[in-house]
Amino acid sequence: MTKKQHLYGLDLVRFGSAFLVLLFHLSTFGSASPSYITTMDERAFGWLGWVGAGGWVGVEVFFVISGFVIAASAEKATARDFIVKRGIRVFPALWICSLIALSVQLAWGMPLAEGANAFFRSAILSPQGPYIDGVVWTLVLEAVFYVYVAALILIGARLGRSLLDAGGLLLGGVSAVFIAGYLVASTMNLPIADNLHRFPFKVALLWHGVFFALGMLIRKAARTRLSAYEFGAVGLFTLFCLAEITSRALKGYEVVGGNLYEVPLALGIWLAAMGVIIASIFRSEFIARHFGAPWVKKAGLMTYPLYLNHFAFGMCLTPWLAAYIPYGPLLFVAVVAIVLAAAWAIMSGPEAWLQTVGRKALIRRKAQVVRFPEETDLPHAA
Repeated sequence: MTKKQHLYGLDLVRFGSAFLVLLFHLSTFGSASPSYITTMDERAFGWLGWVGAGGWVGVEVFFVISGFVIAASAEKATARDFIVKRGIRVFPALWICSLIALSVQLAWGMPLAEGANAFFRSAILSPQGPYIDGVVWTLVLEAVFYVYVAALILIGARLGRSLLDAGGLLLGGVSAVFIAGYLVASTMNLPIADNLHRFPFKVALLWHGVFFALGMLIRKAARTRLSAYEFGAVGLFTLFCLAEITSRALKGYEVVGGNLYEVPLALGIWLAAMGVIIASIFRSEFIARHFGAPWVKKAGLMTYPLYLNHFAFGMCLTPWLAAYIPYGPLLFVAVVAIVLAAAWAIMSGPEAWLQTVGRKALIRRKAQVVRFPEETDLPHAA
């Protein structure tokens, strides 16, 4: 991979993954009032069917990309600079989109105290919800991962050697053991199995650590040759990533119903995305020749506000527009167009301005500034 080659393929994967998550949520939005858990008769876009059924797996794709990019960003950074740059990247769009989510839900009758509390928890990425927007939980996991990487940087600086590679293996290993324990408990129908799906276990990265760790190993493979042990870890982590996706699909089927075809659909989407990610990294020059256009970079940058703003905003927008646009496909086009336009406006306007202000205020000027890799993690670098 060329050292300074922009990874256009990752931009496309990120945008595609965010759009899949959008389709997944749209397929369940109510047509009469803002609602997410709905029956088929209540849904505005129930006809999306299998198109949106496996779209939630876009989140698992984002976590792998995040592991790759965060590992790259941390290689030559101090713990302070790493955290500051992450904060500047994450919080502006989070605050803007949380404010939008608060506004539209207050307009639909949410009590002010409830909305204010949910907004505050979202704005600081509190590990305890509920949040003003249903997708904020993934940002909480991202923040925990950032803190973990910052700790690796800080401890490594004290010891005089990098701990990123070892830290990634540790994270993935602990997560794999946890998922294996869950599979055993679930197979034996032990009561503890249901408790292991609680949010604190996700916050501790026990469910998704394998995704971040896999991304970190892909980053190392792009930098140097992996050992036989590390190749084995890639295979092991991939296996447990597939196990987590299968478990989540089956849990959703058990709780809210659905179709079992969602399992192979989600697995297929994730594996296809992994193929594109690997091609994007190790064939970056080829991808750049064919997809190296400014609009691809813009699509990558708008992924974060698209991801953050589509759920609560789209859920409130859908029934409002449904009152004026009774034809389902036309309503779908209108909702998608407005959500995309809002994401573009946020990305090119207030988000960019707040990031500029943050950089001027918080990033220390140096005689020789370390160049960070292109910000292409989660939806928000998403």
